[in-house]
Amino acid sequence: MRMTLLAMVPSAARAPLALLALLANSACGTPTGSQDLGGGRDQAVAADLAVGSDLASGGGADLGAGLDAMPGDSQLPPIDSAASLEKWLMTGVYKAWACEKDRHPARPGSAHAANRICSNDLLSTSASGEYPVNSASVKELFDSGGTIIGYAVGVRTKTGPADASWFWYERVNTTTYANGAGVPLCANCHRNAPRDFIYTQVTR
Repeated sequence: MRMTLLAMVPSAARAPLALLALLANSACGTPTGSQDLGGGRDQAVAADLAVGSDLASGGGADLGAGLDAMPGDSQLPPIDSAASLEKWLMTGVYKAWACEKDRHPARPGSAHAANRICSNDLLSTSASGEYPVNSASVKELFDSGGTIIGYAVGVRTKTGPADASWFWYERVNTTTYANGAGVPLCANCHRNAPRDFIYTQVTR
């Protein structure tokens, strides 16, 4: 119904509505709500972003130019560049994955700060052995006041030996510590994980 109503609005006036819809989806991903909404939230975000993309190419003026189509998709973080990945993270689509309910202190042995972990469908539902290609994990990193100050992302990019098969990304505040496949800083720690370089598999 939301998309039908937007379609009835003249294209020149659609940009503010699309922006409001996009911001609402990005901001409303509380842990409990995200799990309850599940895939429906993914579809809603994707629909709003599709409207933004249409505006960007169809005359949304300066406002529409900032609503380009989301890089990657709702289940797979884009890893071609830090800029694309950060843009994807800002949409909040990963919050519809299987996510831990609340942030928590770093677990024993973790190099990260207080955090909350989300697993995409491939990672969440995999039963044993090597995780499937495109399995992905997003870890929100928090400061002492509960504000997100960065992210740690892992994506299995191919089958085979895990060191070279996992892409790692970590940013805390303005410092990027990892951005690539087999980054030693991440791989040397995750090698000790109970299964295929992943310490925490979040299931629904």
